[in-house]
Amino acid sequence: MGKQPRRTALRPEVLERRRMDGYWREKIVFDVEADLSASAWLCRPLAPRRGGEPAVLFCHGPGPGKDPLVGLWQGEPCLEYHKLVAVRLAQAGFLTLTYDRRGHGERSSVADGHPTDADLSELDAFYQGRGSSLLAMDIWDGRRALDLLAAHDDVDAARVGCMGIDAGATVAAGIAALDRRVAAVALTSFVSEERRFPGAAQLPMLNARANSVDLCGLIAPDPLLLQIPMADYIPVADARRAARRVREMYRFADSDACRIVVFDGVLELDLPSLTDWLHEQLDTKEQPS
Repeated sequence: MGKQPRRTALRPEVLERRRMDGYWREKIVFDVEADLSASAWLCRPLAPRRGGEPAVLFCHGPGPGKDPLVGLWQGEPCLEYHKLVAVRLAQAGFLTLTYDRRGHGERSSVADGHPTDADLSELDAFYQGRGSSLLAMDIWDGRRALDLLAAHDDVDAARVGCMGIDAGATVAAGIAALDRRVAAVALTSFVSEERRFPGAAQLPMLNARANSVDLCGLIAPDPLLLQIPMADYIPVADARRAARRVREMYRFADSDACRIVVFDGVLELDLPSLTDWLHEQLDTKEQPS
């Protein structure tokens, strides 16, 4: 992971709160390190349950950051490959948090918040010059987002999941591998036998030495959902072989908690199987009395 920032107070601030169709939506900023904040959307059910809600942290994939996960693009309604997942899960009883990864959305130097791989490589070079990397910093920010969820009055901290797609899946996997507060993790467009991780940013110490299969091995034996789109840029045969290797790692760890879903899609998540799996893993545990 390289050099890490010092942990500072989160100092969360709610900038906006709106009652939407079946959920509350809040725009939040919080500190991830000294003199640096992250922006996020927090969506929660209208009436919180006694004992707290299960929560899901989302790591967005390529694009303009967090906004499309709540159905926005440059302030206008949109629907894209994230499929409004943060909203739809909030309507289904989960509290969801989606933050802008570095270089995206409101944390981007690009006018529309939609960086190219070249933009991200340039930002990665900046962080590598400081002894870290862009990927390491995104993982750091995700763990700070977990701190925010753990401190939220409406969250059951024992029932927190994490989900990511493509480059965001690399971040989500890193968070889950390092932080045992993640009770379950879902990764889409992620597993491959290629010796690198999805996304422009890599971990320099692991570059060409490890891949997504190895990172999944660090998550075992905790519950893991691997979603494989059949028409993704990762060839489905490659992804299937990699997923079988992950399942073998789970069996070695005496765990059957790795589920593999292959679906008819491209770079996108499969919302029905994700929703069912999150309910199974996070929403069926005994509620506090």
